[in-house]
Amino acid sequence: METGELTSSEDISGNKLYQQRAREALPILVRQALVSQKITYSDLADELKMPNPRNLNYVLGLIGNILLNLSEEWKEEIPPIQSIVINKQTEMPGEGITWFIKNRQQYEESTPTEKKQLLLEMLNNVFHYEKWLNVLEYLKLKPNDDPTTIFRKITKNNGHGTGEGDKHRQFKIFISENPNLIGLKGFKKGDIEHNFPSSDSIDVYFSNDNAVVGVEVKSETSNANDILRGLFQCKKYEALIEAENCVNGIRKEIKVILALEKRLPNELLPIKNILSVNIIDNIRK
Repeated sequence: METGELTSSEDISGNKLYQQRAREALPILVRQALVSQKITYSDLADELKMPNPRNLNYVLGLIGNILLNLSEEWKEEIPPIQSIVINKQTEMPGEGITWFIKNRQQYEESTPTEKKQLLLEMLNNVFHYEKWLNVLEYLKLKPNDDPTTIFRKITKNNGHGTGEGDKHRQFKIFISENPNLIGLKGFKKGDIEHNFPSSDSIDVYFSNDNAVVGVEVKSETSNANDILRGLFQCKKYEALIEAENCVNGIRKEIKVILALEKRLPNELLPIKNILSVNIIDNIRK
């Protein structure tokens, strides 16, 4: 979808499927922008319950055009919020974003390095734009639930987390012996219960010449509240690995994964995307 096809903000209120999805997607993108966090095409598609992320092209194109029209109405530049939707491999937005770059000719004539810098500047503008909630209000769209509301619902419905039991220990051993199941190639068997100087310990710890990968595991017995705890643990372990590497003078890529034996509960998708946690779920022995 190119620019100029849409002429008014009311186009987002239509009944076509991509318009309905755009109404759902924009509040999600605003949520991500407010916490300065990108989101992958696949993660956004999951939240929208879309089977094929490729169909997001129409949804994001509509959002981009609406913001262009709104920029003209408000007489101010509104950055293209759809630029925070990125490819998981390249960690950059897709080619469609070129339609919404202010200096498009300059971008097209730039080197790959220069293009990446221009896109990073665009992302920075999105994260620092202060009127995203005003945009939603103008378009008569409600913001997503804030994290506190989500926490309250999960805690109320699921009670406390389940501590470590036999199922958890078995799954932990299984993951340590099968790094390929979580996308780790070139890694040997992982260490179980790697201890940090802070007295914290992570379930499984993989290391090779290029990278360090920590894995927090949750077995099929874990409820939503326990998995929620795991999401936050992953952010903690990421910081601990970075600190440990820094003290030891190690320069390696750092990655932390939450490995789930069952599927991630739908109600945790927003938190997962806000925190940008790498999850591998539905892992079967």
